[in-house]
Amino acid sequence: MDNNKDNNINTDTKQQESIEASQSEGNSKKKPEISDANAPKDSVRTKGGAGHKSKADKSSGKAKKPGKGGTKLKVVQKYPQKSHKSKKSAPKTINVSKRAIIAAAFVILVGAILFISRNSVVKIGEKQVMFSQEYTMNSKADFRVCGDNIYYVSKDGMILLNKKGETVWTDTFTMTSPVMLRDGEFCAVADNKSKTVNVYDLTGKLYSVTAGGDITTLAVNPIGCCAVVCKADDDYKIDVYSEAGEQMFEGSYAAKDGIPLAIDISDDGKLLAVSLVSINEINMRSNVLFYYTTKTEAKNTESSDGMISAINCNEDMAGVIRFLPDNSCIVATDKKIMNIGKKNSDPYLQNWEIPYTNYVTAMDIVDNKYIALAYGEPISAGDEAKPVNSVYWYNLKGKEVGKAQCDERITGISSSLESSIIYMGKNFKAFTVGGRELWSYTALQNVESIQFYNTQDTIVLATATKMNLLDVKKGAEMEEEVSPDIVDIADKEDNNSNESGDKTEKEDTKETTEAVTDNSQNKDTTEKNGEITT
Repeated sequence: MDNNKDNNINTDTKQQESIEASQSEGNSKKKPEISDANAPKDSVRTKGGAGHKSKADKSSGKAKKPGKGGTKLKVVQKYPQKSHKSKKSAPKTINVSKRAIIAAAFVILVGAILFISRNSVVKIGEKQVMFSQEYTMNSKADFRVCGDNIYYVSKDGMILLNKKGETVWTDTFTMTSPVMLRDGEFCAVADNKSKTVNVYDLTGKLYSVTAGGDITTLAVNPIGCCAVVCKADDDYKIDVYSEAGEQMFEGSYAAKDGIPLAIDISDDGKLLAVSLVSINEINMRSNVLFYYTTKTEAKNTESSDGMISAINCNEDMAGVIRFLPDNSCIVATDKKIMNIGKKNSDPYLQNWEIPYTNYVTAMDIVDNKYIALAYGEPISAGDEAKPVNSVYWYNLKGKEVGKAQCDERITGISSSLESSIIYMGKNFKAFTVGGRELWSYTALQNVESIQFYNTQDTIVLATATKMNLLDVKKGAEMEEEVSPDIVDIADKEDNNSNESGDKTEKEDTKETTEAVTDNSQNKDTTEKNGEITT
C-alpha cells in the first residue's frame, strides 16, 4: 500500500513538473523558494522523508536543486494532502473527544440530580398516606411499631393494627393516662397512679397483674416477663412476673434506704437490675443492684434476697437501665454512660464508660447494638466538648461509629433498622448509625411521636389527633402539606405557646441536664422500661 502511494505521488509530480517548468521558466527566479526543511510537519512527503530521493532523482544520480520544479513543486502539490498515518490518527482523536464529552456530561447530570434532590422541598400530603387512625385530643393515644403491626393504646383500650390499617383485635379498658412499653413482640400497659398492668403480644392480652400500691415504674422483656415498682405507704416494693403472669421475685425497700428509680429484666428473665437512689440533707448516692429472679438461682447466692452484685455510682443519678441480649447492661446517669457486665460466675463489674462533655438532651439504644447520644451545651469549656446540637453513635464497646450535626436543640431520638430519627421540635432528621442523612421532615403541627416502620423511608407519625403511616422520600427534604385543619391546629398551638411565654436558655439547659435523670423519659429512651410517676 505504501509503495503504490509513493509511485502515484512521483508520477503526479513528474507531470506537474513538466507543465509548470515551461510556465515559470521566465519568472522562477523572482518567487521565493520552499525547501523540505521549511515545510510544515503535517506535509506529506515521499517515502523516506525529506532526504529521500525519488525514482526520477535516482536516474540522474543527483538531488534536484531548488528552482525549476524539484522539491518546491512537490511540496506545493502535496501539502494539502494528508499521510496514511494522519488518516488513522484522526478518528482516534475524535473518539477520545467524544468519550470526554460524554463523561463530562454524565458528571454534570449526576451533580445536578444530587443538587436538586438535596435542595428541593417535597410536599408530603394525603398522597403519601398509606393509612390513618384518627382520635380525639384527650385520648392520650400512643403507638409502638412491631414488625408489620402497630400497637395503638388510648384511654379506652388497646388495639392491634395490621399493615393495611385494619384492626386485628381490641381490648377495652378505662385509663386516665396510659403508658405503653414494648420489647420484641410484647407490650405492657399501665395507668398513672393505678395498680394494674396489662401484658400483650400479637395474639392479644396475655395476663393482667395487680400491684400492692400505686405503680411508679415498670419494665417488660422480649419473652413477656414484667417487673413493677409500686409505692405502698412510704416504702417501695418490686415484683417480677413470668411470661405466664406468675410472681417470680419480690423485694421491699424502705424509702430512707433509697428510691427505686429505674428497673429492667434480662432477656431470659433470670436477672433484675434496679437503680436505687438515696437523697439526704448532705448528699445523694446512687447504686445499681443486680438480683436473680428465680428462687433456684437465688439460693446459690450469699444474700438472702438473691442479690449478686452492686455497682456504686457515687453521686451520679442512674436514670436509665437497659439489659442487652448477652445479659450485660447499659446504664445512663446524669454524668456518664457505662456498660456493666460479668464473666462466668464473677459479679457484675463496670466494663467501660463514656463521660459526658456536654449536657445530654436525649439518648436511645439502637437495635441492642448501638447507643445514640444527643449533646447540647458543653458542661465546661474545653477542647474535648462536642459540637452543640450534635448526635454521636457508639457501639457496645464504647467506640464511636458515627456522628451528625443538627441545626436545633435535640429533644428526642427514636431508633430502629440501625438508624435514628432525631426530634427537633417540629423538624425531624433521619440518619444511619454511621451519620449518613436519610431524609428530613418539617411538620406544621406538634408531633407526639415518629418511628420507622419496617423500612427507612416508611414512618408512623402521630400528632394530637391522628396517626399516619407515611411513605416518605429517601434523600429528600420534606415538609407537611398545608391543609385547613393543620392551619387551625397550628394557629392554636402558636397562641398557646405565646400565652405561656418563651423559656430562657438557662431554663432549657437545666431541663436538658435533668432529661436523662427524669425517669418519666425512660419509655422514650429505652422503650422497654419507664416510670409512670415519681
